Amino acid sequence: MLCCISIVCEILSPLLLEKLESNVSGSKADSLSALIACCSVYDAKSVAEHSCAFWYLIRNEVFSNRKELEIHYLEALTALTQSISKDLIHLEDFLATVYQDCLKYLEESEQKIFQQTSKLLVSVCKASAESSCRVLNTTIPIILRELKLSSQMTCRQNLMQLILDLIEAVRTCDMSSKDGNPMSAHKDNIYEVFVSTLTNPSPSLRKTSVFGLTRLISMHSVLSEDERCQTATHLFKLACIEQDTIVRQECISSLTCLATDFPSVISSVVLPDLLRKLLERNVTGEETSACRFSVLIDLLVGVSVGTEIVRQAVTVCVELLNSFTEQLSNDSVLADAIQCIAGLNAIVSSNLASLECQEFFLQWLLIQCEVLLLRCCQFDNSELHFHRTEDFILGLSRIVRSIIQKSPSSLVESFVSNITRLFLHGDVEHLSSYRDTIKVTVLPLQPEVSARNFSIVSLLVSVICSVQNQDIVPEIGELMHRLNAIAVSCPEDKVSTLAAKGLAGLVNKANQDNLESFLQKLEWNVSRLLAEDSDAELSSKKKAVVLWSWLTKALVLCNNKHQTTFVNQLVDLLGSRLLAEVSADGFRIVVNDFEDILCVESHVVGTLMYRQRFFALSLGRLLDGYHANKETYSYLLAISYLIQNVPKQALVPDLPLLMPILVQSLAFEDERLWTPALQTIADLLCTAQDIISQFIDDMLPHLLLITRYKPKMDIRISALNCIHLICLKLPRHKILPNLDTVMRQLRLAMDDDKRIVRKKAAETRIDWSMLGMKEN
Repeated sequence: MLCCISIVCEILSPLLLEKLESNVSGSKADSLSALIACCSVYDAKSVAEHSCAFWYLIRNEVFSNRKELEIHYLEALTALTQSISKDLIHLEDFLATVYQDCLKYLEESEQKIFQQTSKLLVSVCKASAESSCRVLNTTIPIILRELKLSSQMTCRQNLMQLILDLIEAVRTCDMSSKDGNPMSAHKDNIYEVFVSTLTNPSPSLRKTSVFGLTRLISMHSVLSEDERCQTATHLFKLACIEQDTIVRQECISSLTCLATDFPSVISSVVLPDLLRKLLERNVTGEETSACRFSVLIDLLVGVSVGTEIVRQAVTVCVELLNSFTEQLSNDSVLADAIQCIAGLNAIVSSNLASLECQEFFLQWLLIQCEVLLLRCCQFDNSELHFHRTEDFILGLSRIVRSIIQKSPSSLVESFVSNITRLFLHGDVEHLSSYRDTIKVTVLPLQPEVSARNFSIVSLLVSVICSVQNQDIVPEIGELMHRLNAIAVSCPEDKVSTLAAKGLAGLVNKANQDNLESFLQKLEWNVSRLLAEDSDAELSSKKKAVVLWSWLTKALVLCNNKHQTTFVNQLVDLLGSRLLAEVSADGFRIVVNDFEDILCVESHVVGTLMYRQRFFALSLGRLLDGYHANKETYSYLLAISYLIQNVPKQALVPDLPLLMPILVQSLAFEDERLWTPALQTIADLLCTAQDIISQFIDDMLPHLLLITRYKPKMDIRISALNCIHLICLKLPRHKILPNLDTVMRQLRLAMDDDKRIVRKKAAETRIDWSMLGMKEN
């Protein structure tokens, strides 16, 4: 407490100086902390008496380039200067001492000492408005003079970086000076340097210039309106022609900063040229054109801040997509269309929090996306197969889904009703003003729906499975029956899978009274279909298993009473010769997360620890099936999917039963088995060493063999990681018998084609060799 009283400064300062001269880092750190705390309460005169002594110590430490406490010394210098700034006479005297030691090094920008000098000057500059003004007035002319004289890129880079750091120092300090922002007096010269360097051949210098302009923009009172407009023009032109990705991204970030703080500049200067360039795009199919269009979309996303700009940007994107729709057979146009959709999705996602933008998306953009998706139905399969436009369709559906997810049910009820009538009855009355655009008759969707209707099913699923309150979905019973029929009977796999996901989304949120009879009927129909001996129905059977898997996920998530029946049936299907692999994939569906369905964003009805519950429901039956069948592959695959996403603590009680299965998984040359098995083994090596050490002799040969698996580098690295953890985590007496074998095999891994694999093999072999040395 006494240290914080000014009258003891005369006593305390020599003690702090003495401790700062010691060789003990902890003592120095404590002294610096005490100095910073005391400077905030000591008067300027008391601090000034010992300021030179503190300065010499700080200067020497920073010049010595010892990084350990450098940041603390610089913080202490800032605190010291801040305290002295309370008295301008003492401040002038202190700065004179600083200048005497530092200014001479500003002329040696190629030397290391220049960077250390820069740190000292910046620390002094950011202490107060008074120190900022004086440091800038002294240093900026010297820096500008050196920039004119210097032609070396490194020197210019160091000098410009010092300007950037000084600007940042001015931005962070308290600007309460009567003279306004001290940067204003030097703004013209600094601005000219940054703008002229935008055309420099060095990407590093161009990037620094863009950084500098961005920081000047963020200081609202420095640049005039005309200068901000000129800056926007320069940055836009540079972004359009820049080949360096980092520089281009910085230009876009700077324009985003402008759009946030000065939207009128973007609206009047950048947006008209940007929209004109987008609308005048010339489809040549050449890579440069595609790249340029991609840059324009990125720019559009970057400047889309504020309701008016967002409206114009979204309108142009939709106009472009309408022009693309009839030319999707052209690879270049399709690539541009997908890029445009990605940009539109980014604009929508970043502006949904704005009520004005949300209203615009609901009233206008949703209808435009619906029209675009319906237009995709007009192409004949022989002319343009839907696989070519799948990304286009899913991208538009993603935009619809984002809007519906974030909007209150009351605002989307009308749109949901229209989409449902479109799907069930072919009703396009709400699209009467677009009849000239939609050149296809929309019929009620039936089980035999073709691939051309993928877009309609995708639109429907995106809408009905994303609403916050499912009560606004009309005719939900009929919807469920129709989706059920399409999921089982549609000849196109992707359409049937999409219908299955849509039905699962409805079942998860459905009222239990309406769900009971539907599930009973569905269980009976699927069981009857799967019980048929004829292989002619194999395609429908596989689709039924996929539907069953998605419904199992929906029911397990909400802890429905029918979940046990569905889980047991899914396990039983693993014993089927024809359906085993599809059933095993069902376990992947149940335990994995998906961004388009049954997720938190889509307001899923979920309970805590549903994966652990699914694990408990299925594991016993899975183990029984594994031991009772000769064909164990499908059971191994299902168990691998199951344990991959379950918290490893939940596995510990069942590890004695699971470890032999994990080891058996390593014996199959199958990435789908190896990936979860290796991940699980690595986790267990850190948490359950006692159990896993019992299986080390059986497991190590398989792991060593996997390290030579050529097709996939990640698999080899995962195997090496497990071998490394075995050495680090397990008792020595358990693994020493395998030492010679492991060392021989790791020597082979050190000759791998990939450097990262060789590095991991070397690290692993070093630790294993140390194990042998300890034994000797």
